[in-house]
Amino acid sequence: MHTEAGPKRPTTPVQKGLQAIPLIINVISANFQLNQFSSLTLLEFALDSSVLLLVGGNRGRCVWATPMNNIIAYLFKSSLGKKYIMAVTGCCLFLFVIGHMVGNLQVFLGPEAINRYGHFLQSNPELIWPARIGLLVFVGLHFWSAMQITLENRAARPVAYANSKPVAASYASRTMVMGGLIVVSFIIYHLLHFTFQCKAINLTGQDFVGFTDPNNHHDIFKMIVVGFNQPLVAGFYLLSMGLLCLHLSHGLSSMFQSLGWKNDAYRPIIDCGAKVVATVIFIGYSSIPVAILVFKFGKEALK
Repeated sequence: MHTEAGPKRPTTPVQKGLQAIPLIINVISANFQLNQFSSLTLLEFALDSSVLLLVGGNRGRCVWATPMNNIIAYLFKSSLGKKYIMAVTGCCLFLFVIGHMVGNLQVFLGPEAINRYGHFLQSNPELIWPARIGLLVFVGLHFWSAMQITLENRAARPVAYANSKPVAASYASRTMVMGGLIVVSFIIYHLLHFTFQCKAINLTGQDFVGFTDPNNHHDIFKMIVVGFNQPLVAGFYLLSMGLLCLHLSHGLSSMFQSLGWKNDAYRPIIDCGAKVVATVIFIGYSSIPVAILVFKFGKEALK
């Protein structure tokens, strides 16, 4: 008796992943209401071997699947992958900006507090150097992905609009590249100024390396006060902080968009929240040079 063979069973991870898509999509739509999101959302599932699924559209359709061992190539070659790199590295750099600001604001607690904080960092090179290297990698990846996306966007439209009035785009979004270049230049100068303490670029003629407090620790308080008493240095710092926070006001909002966490319902809240956070960061960082240069905070350290 002849019996008809059943349907061929899937053998590869991708085939198994594609077979499981209807069930996965139903679960996603029920639990996460993915249909509310307009941009793509990245989801990872373990289906024998890991399979990467990109789920998007206004009904939670699966639009792409690939083995997880191709994810690195996908991230660095596709436009969407580059947006994820820019969003994730931007998030990490944002967290650093917050932490660095909190540490710097200890200058208002007096010399003992800020010097103790600085001594802790300097006496733990096994912590500080991996963090510095990681930050440089994040900055490099963030800058690279931003430039790649910009070049791809320009290549997609080699001829500019005849009437290029940026009505919808904000000033922050239109100046992201130029502002980013200035911020990168500031980061390099800031590292040479306060981290590596290069005498040739501090514009004061003093050697910051020789500043010590009564506990024989590096006198971070005096270094900051002396450094920001130079108007050109303080002015460049304020300009760079302004551009950084302008960058953040757009970048934080774009990060939610790239990760698929921004929809029409939450868009106004996210956009407004990004501007508020950027303003708070600008006030926090700018308060130090303004207090030193304008209100003569810490003038006793100049004696």
